[in-house]
Amino acid sequence: MCGRLRKTELAFGCRLSGVDISTPRLRAGLTVVLVGTCGAAAAQTGGRAHAEMTARGGASGERLLVFGGVRWGTSSVTPRIYLIRADGTGMRRITDARNVEDVDPAWRPDGRRIAFARRNALGWRLYVMNPDGRRLRAISPVLSDAVAPAWSPDGRQLAFQWLPRRLPARGSLSQQIAVIDANGKRLRTLTKNATFRGGAAHPAWSPDGKTILFSARKSLAENARADVWSVRPSGRGLHRLIVNATDPAWSPSGREFAFSRRGDLYTAASGGRILRRLTHGHYADSAAPAWSPDGSEIAYDTTHYDKQAQAQSECLTVIGADGSRRREITSRDPDFWATSPDWRPGA
Repeated sequence: MCGRLRKTELAFGCRLSGVDISTPRLRAGLTVVLVGTCGAAAAQTGGRAHAEMTARGGASGERLLVFGGVRWGTSSVTPRIYLIRADGTGMRRITDARNVEDVDPAWRPDGRRIAFARRNALGWRLYVMNPDGRRLRAISPVLSDAVAPAWSPDGRQLAFQWLPRRLPARGSLSQQIAVIDANGKRLRTLTKNATFRGGAAHPAWSPDGKTILFSARKSLAENARADVWSVRPSGRGLHRLIVNATDPAWSPSGREFAFSRRGDLYTAASGGRILRRLTHGHYADSAAPAWSPDGSEIAYDTTHYDKQAQAQSECLTVIGADGSRRREITSRDPDFWATSPDWRPGA
């Protein structure tokens, strides 16, 4: 059974409540969006922004994020991959293939390639490309839905969530966490459907390469709780770290991670001890955190709700790792939602 439906169900099908088993990470809400401005910095586009971007996606040392953007049309939905500076300027689209949907971008640790998920008529596959959108190459197998890639620290492997196109002899089949070599070889599944019948999602590889965090549900029940778990890349050492939590994201030091709980962001020590609460809802949900390379800030996507107007909008937000200096860097556009940010490494 599906949980709360989202506006994006129109494009991406059924999701399970608590953990986004499909993609992108857009949260439940109403069917209209709020018109207005989200923060002081409106995203800029055009020839000037394009000229300023290099083959690596931006000038050397420039603070840059990649993210998934969903453009809502009158008769279609067009998810694409975009780049934007951390100050909210210079936004530009880097994928624009027809009849496909592109989501969940992730920088390779050297900043020279971006992994993402693309859906065409055959389903979802993982791809990698240059930051300018060129040299596109498929990684995951055909006929197996693969989304939410996360690079290993050495850039040689990708963890991701996937659903093989096969039916079990009994019961249901949910998305699980898998690892594949960056050349598309040696795919192996780390989690089991028997353990996580409600699905496993959103893997995050630790900076030392020894641990993968993910969120998962043990039950298919509509209101089943999602928890954050850890597992070694070998598939051993499965351990639950935090209950009632999703969207784990490691800090660059590996000493702590961020996660989402009931629409707010928190940080926790690597062993699971909660350290601090960063956001306080007030008709907004926060998800998909991503740490800046120096560990001083966290980017995430925010869904704002206006209960009186029955409206919703989604934009990118940056906050200090201590919960200070919150700012929204994309405009609140009724026809464009920004999701799932990731910082370019080393900037």
